[in-house]
Amino acid sequence: MSFDNFTATVANEDAYEHRHWSSRYCGFGVYEAENDPPCHSLVRALVIPYWSITTPLTFLSAYLLLKMPRKSNQMKMTEPIATEGK
Repeated sequence: MSFDNFTATVANEDAYEHRHWSSRYCGFGVYEAENDPPCHSLVRALVIPYWSITTPLTFLSAYLLLKMPRKSNQMKMTEPIATEGK
């Protein structure tokens, strides 16, 4: 995924003079927007890609379903079922 086309939206974006990505790696990133004095403020946004959450959860689900199946809780029949009318 490329961050080149990504634009972070912050409240009153025109007020921020300096906007840039401070770090980017494998879809993760930190976006910073800074305002000049007298109202010196800094906005940081952590960008976490969707796949970084769903992929580990998918693998965990597959492991739990395939390697740890449920145990049967059905009772075994020890006596034959009596039939009526005989």
